[in-house]
Amino acid sequence: MTDISTKGALTIRRGDVLDKNGDRLIISCGFSLGHTDLATANSKRIVSCWNACEGVDQEALDGGWTAKGMSDYAKSLEVQRDELLSAANFALSVLSLEDSNDQIRLEAAGQLQTVIAKAEGKA
Repeated sequence: MTDISTKGALTIRRGDVLDKNGDRLIISCGFSLGHTDLATANSKRIVSCWNACEGVDQEALDGGWTAKGMSDYAKSLEVQRDELLSAANFALSVLSLEDSNDQIRLEAAGQLQTVIAKAEGKA
């Protein structure tokens, strides 16, 4: 399916939501009813949500991804990266020691196996 939606960041002018060319996408009906604070707040919320999704393809949004879900997933990847780096650095330091014993080498290998399994979704 081809995504033909408006691209780029949105802005607000007098409560109306505008695209990057200044064309009006949404006219805030709250202004005509005298609810300017509510209309402005709603317009700001729409623009914030739109702009936060910049670069996320429509299929991901349709599939249920949320900003919180994407943030949580990114954090889990950072934790996984940190664990892998820690285990790899430990293994490298142990394996580079000439006088390291087999027990320490086994511990290093065990840490690597654990984080690799976790990264592969097996742990």
